[in-house]
Amino acid sequence: MEKQEHYYNAINTKLLDLGLQPHLMSSETLRSIMRIVEQHKDRVNPKAFEATVNWRHTTNHLPTAGTVLPR
Repeated sequence: MEKQEHYYNAINTKLLDLGLQPHLMSSETLRSIMRIVEQHKDRVNPKAFEATVNWRHTTNHLPTAGTVLPR
């Protein structure tokens, strides 16, 4: 069990240390990404997004890299 009240302050500055400057995603960038997604939506296999873990059982068979999923 996890405590209800606990101290956790995760800070990762490694990317900042390398010179990466964070920026918010603009509406235009999001529109550009969505255009690309729309162009390639026929390549998406919905089976790849289905849950594969059953939390009611202790054994689960997860697909491994290279597994061909049914469409």
